[in-house]
Amino acid sequence: MVRLLLGTALLLSGCTPLVVMHGARPVPVKNVDLTGAVVMENRASDLANGYIPRPVAGLRVGLGADTDMGMRVYPLGAGVDFKYRFFESGRTHIAVTPGVDVAYYTEANVVSMDVRLPWTVEFVLGHNFSLIGDARIILRDNWVAMDPAPHSGGLNRLEVFWGSGGRVEWNPKRFRMGMSGQLFVRPAERRKFALSLAADIGVRIGKRTSKEK
Repeated sequence: MVRLLLGTALLLSGCTPLVVMHGARPVPVKNVDLTGAVVMENRASDLANGYIPRPVAGLRVGLGADTDMGMRVYPLGAGVDFKYRFFESGRTHIAVTPGVDVAYYTEANVVSMDVRLPWTVEFVLGHNFSLIGDARIILRDNWVAMDPAPHSGGLNRLEVFWGSGGRVEWNPKRFRMGMSGQLFVRPAERRKFALSLAADIGVRIGKRTSKEK
């Protein structure tokens, strides 16, 4: 019983997903992508270590020919970002997707906020496959939600993550399935790395584009 309660508490504790779960191509206008994912991370923070699978649900809304907006929710956390594709040549697409995530760590009573700047390159391989590379820097600020202990303010500090990774995606028209992995360095602690892994599936709803008809 105790193990079950501890496992449930860890599963429901907040932890912002670091890994990329989309490509550089924006969602078409008048379309919405719905995604469900399982993310596992190790050393993503001093507050949460271990490969504990956590669910993530997200959506992306097409805004323009080169832009979309994404939102995601996960246990005790949420995030939003804005994608801008600034380069397109043949099968190559490059985009930048700045965003913000906020999560609550129950085991330490700490609120964490990430400000992230990912750069994503997508190579479209045929009609249904994409190979995606991603490099990003993440600034994470942790602060104590309530401070009953006199020295717990030491958790109020800024963490920096930078790293890169890749993603393989199968995306036939209205369906998508992908697997991602990224490795991050924490410059403040040279021997500590953060590894983030994800598997996801998604569907697209909305008006079909000319390429899909």
